[in-house]
Amino acid sequence: MKISRLKTKDLSFEAFQHTYLRLEEPVIIEGVKAFQIPETSVDSNFIKSKYKQQGEKVIGWYNLPLLEDNNLKIPEIVKRVLNLPEVSLRALPFRIFMQPKGNHTLPHYDGNSLCGFNLQIAGRKKWTITSPQTPLPTSPFNFLGSVHRDFQYSECTHTYYEFETVPGDLLFLPRYWFHEVVSLEEFNLNLNWVFTPRYPNLNNHLGRREAEILKIRDLFPFLNDWLFIDDFSNYGGAKDQIVANYSRNVGAVKVLKRLLTEVSKYPQAANKLHVVEERLKEISTNNFNVDSEHFYEPSTRSDPNAET
Repeated sequence: MKISRLKTKDLSFEAFQHTYLRLEEPVIIEGVKAFQIPETSVDSNFIKSKYKQQGEKVIGWYNLPLLEDNNLKIPEIVKRVLNLPEVSLRALPFRIFMQPKGNHTLPHYDGNSLCGFNLQIAGRKKWTITSPQTPLPTSPFNFLGSVHRDFQYSECTHTYYEFETVPGDLLFLPRYWFHEVVSLEEFNLNLNWVFTPRYPNLNNHLGRREAEILKIRDLFPFLNDWLFIDDFSNYGGAKDQIVANYSRNVGAVKVLKRLLTEVSKYPQAANKLHVVEERLKEISTNNFNVDSEHFYEPSTRSDPNAET
């Protein structure tokens, strides 16, 4: 499918809310600016010196608090969404991605039911995003795609978009959309603002799955240390309210079915755990590593049609 592309001047906030935010449909808004200084000044040294010490390093990016100063302004459409009453923010809702050419993320959707705005500042990226109506296979109890690096998307099986982002492109990526991203230039810089809606989306498979998993995590808190890779203590910035809203209609039968479904994935996942670990190691090593002559590359390529 071809993703919608709109110019900033052609999209009102009300139209964005009605057509994309509420319906949770992805869109690219062109011509968006965040840095107020000349583009030539925004290089890897500037980013590291300005933001690295303020950030919290994660696998492939840095988490930071919302920042605005003489150098950086939050785009107006992003600011208005983040201020909506139905939106919940975590303590560090601002992300910076700075990656070298060839960095290739594992297909995944974002934990904490995150929606995001991703602004390309420098470089280019190739995206493949897949609708939660036709999700990829998932690893048990988490949001990682259980497919190989060269997995082939099928129009018969998946509803997906394939596109590139260039400087000035602001991608709105709704929650539960799988995304796989490849960095195409020597220096690739993206700013990312994330939020969690306080209301559930039970209209697709992954939204219902998340509601059921949240119920399990709430009923059996000891499982959070055993089965899950993310922190549950402050889910989406408003854990108690979000869990209550999302899982209100999840009964005992759904909980049992979800437990059995997720546990049944373990035998296959265990046999291919090294594939996921290899790819996570790759993106972790490449995080902010754009000055090196060589970045991390996996030693082998896998069968494009096999599932992990």
